[in-house]
Amino acid sequence: MNNDDMIKHEEIEFPWLVFKINGKLYTVNSKTVTSIVMMPENITKVPNVPEYMLGLIHLRGSVIPLIDLRALFNMKSLKKEYNEFITMIDDRKKDHIRWVEEFEYSINNNEKFKLNTDPHECEFGKWYDSFNSDIEAVNFHLKKIDEPHKNIHKAAEDANNCSKNCDDCEREKCLKLVLEETKQKNMPYLLELLDEIKEIFKLHYKEMVVVLEHENVLIGIVADEVLSVENITPFEETEEIKKMCRDKFVKGVAKSNKTNEILLILDDEKIMNMTEMNDILD
Repeated sequence: MNNDDMIKHEEIEFPWLVFKINGKLYTVNSKTVTSIVMMPENITKVPNVPEYMLGLIHLRGSVIPLIDLRALFNMKSLKKEYNEFITMIDDRKKDHIRWVEEFEYSINNNEKFKLNTDPHECEFGKWYDSFNSDIEAVNFHLKKIDEPHKNIHKAAEDANNCSKNCDDCEREKCLKLVLEETKQKNMPYLLELLDEIKEIFKLHYKEMVVVLEHENVLIGIVADEVLSVENITPFEETEEIKKMCRDKFVKGVAKSNKTNEILLILDDEKIMNMTEMNDILD
């Protein structure tokens, strides 16, 4: 049996595990996978090791070194990504809290509201129109924000356009109602939705540990999310494919037989043979 036949035989006998790292899809042959577990809370730290080496975990009587693939691939850590998302959401909340405060000031002082009344032109609106997450639950929840956000801006526009020829008392009453609806209904609802998005984002990220075994050596790799176990179709090596495999820990590119999405084939043997890992295990 030649090498090509062996590869085909392996693909038939052993499906591939597909997982996500920083929005990209990676795959490793399930032949080397011994288990998949949630990221444990207790990790034994090891001094004087590279950043990608998270430490050691204990699993079913074995001590397993744990590698953070994001750090290994020089990607932003999941913790940093989450913190940046939370900071960004909090900043968007502050944007509209200040906006509503300015709106209230303009009404109380009978001044024209000077900030942007176009829901697509304020800082929040620009972010809202351009932001997109690979977390479908976040995108779905974001759609709920559109109506209360537009209503807030419409209130300011209505206040600016309120006829000054009407009876002063009626005008004052009208503006008061607009302000109350903004402060007591639309704004609290908007802030509530933004806080809920933070929780959805947090719940989505449940890091998984994929335990690999090669020549009786165990190692755990950390993935953002494990998606499926399936058969794949590797692409023939072309110049374009070579460019996609520039990372030394990627040995090929394939297509998912389920979704037709592009998958990067992880060079698990190279990861497991890293000198630092051997030193740690010794």
